[in-house]
Amino acid sequence: MSKARYHLLAALFAFSAFAWGDTFTLKNGEKVEGKILSETDKEITLQIAVTATIKDERVIKKSDLENVVKVPPDEQAWPALSALSLAGESLDPADYTKAITMLGDFLSAFPKSSHAADAKAKLALFEEEKKRVEAGELKINGQWISAAKAHEEQVQIGGSILLARMKKFAATGQYVETLNAFDTLEKSYAGSAAMPDAVEIARRMIPMLKVAAEQRQTQLKQAAVENAARLATAKGIEHQQVEALQKKNQEAVDAAVSAAEHNGSAWLPLSPANDRSIVALLAKCTSEVTRINSLPVDKMRQSLKAAATARAAIETGDLTSAEKALAEAGSTWTANEHIKRLQTKLAEERQKAAEAAKVAEAEKQAKAAEAKAALAAAKAEAEKAKAEAEKAREIADKVAAEAAAAEEEENSRANRARILKYSLAAIAVVILFIFARRKKASVNIEELPQNPPAE
Repeated sequence: MSKARYHLLAALFAFSAFAWGDTFTLKNGEKVEGKILSETDKEITLQIAVTATIKDERVIKKSDLENVVKVPPDEQAWPALSALSLAGESLDPADYTKAITMLGDFLSAFPKSSHAADAKAKLALFEEEKKRVEAGELKINGQWISAAKAHEEQVQIGGSILLARMKKFAATGQYVETLNAFDTLEKSYAGSAAMPDAVEIARRMIPMLKVAAEQRQTQLKQAAVENAARLATAKGIEHQQVEALQKKNQEAVDAAVSAAEHNGSAWLPLSPANDRSIVALLAKCTSEVTRINSLPVDKMRQSLKAAATARAAIETGDLTSAEKALAEAGSTWTANEHIKRLQTKLAEERQKAAEAAKVAEAEKQAKAAEAKAALAAAKAEAEKAKAEAEKAREIADKVAAEAAAAEEEENSRANRARILKYSLAAIAVVILFIFARRKKASVNIEELPQNPPAE
């Protein structure tokens, strides 16, 4: 991502680098704002901004100048830095370092500048974000994502970041930057959900870039004619100076184009540009428009929709529906990065389901065994209780028998005692009766006459 992120910063710097410059007022009232590239006794060569990304040179004769208003150094340096801002996405650590270095250099060079406070505030924000990014976090759409999730979602995040960048570049007419961002997205994050929208933006940009390249080609031809005329009219030392300046400028342009080629840029810059880069751009526009128009955007969207259905089904535990949706996603767009991760997730969920079923079966069997053991224990306890009850009955019967025997013995004893009592009583009565009879008889005898009557 570092190269793509650097393009973002480079474009940002280019957009603002010429927002400020010296103002040259001509005698005819025209005002020209630009940066002095070179100066002779008779002419000043300026670099001016034609658009946010296209720069040109203009030579002004000193005899045509009314006055020059020079901008203080800090005011010239600040516009590029003021454009530095932390938006909804994080940058690469190297880009934070670049911005931090530039802000630090500005504060060192212009500590009393009216922009020093703003520079310090920006510096603190860049340093804070750099720490989070170095720790592995990422910011996208204004939301920070943890290092773990950033690693897991790196394809989707990378695609989303580049898509956001394409939209920003496209909105400001930076066609080359837009298509270079698309090239990076297509090479590194082709399976991301950002791909369909990115393809549609690229489709719109190529015709626009072709028109801009054709215009730039015309400008280069006109500049070549003007340079040739300027060189033809220059005499002596002035001729040498103009020739040297033109050569120097051409070498700088050629070096910039070569640097873009060396960096692997699929689309060479519109500015600075030379005949070779413009021809290459026009040729690439012709070859790429057919290829990009043939990319199956509708199938990509269908695949992404099916993948979203699969994800939702996995989350609800409907693994059969998830498998069906993933099959549909793969059949319509095999590059869809969601598919591989969702297949892994589906396999994990199936494994979890199998393990859960195994655990449930084990628990079921354990509960059955536990119930069986409890039943056996209850049965054994019942048998034991039955045996104890039988034994208790036997003991009770024995006790009852013994009690009955004892009772019978007691009754027998009582009967014997009663019989004896009654017998003794009867004997006593008989004795008393006998005794009474004897006593009565004795009394009767005593009452009899002593002499028996005569016969």
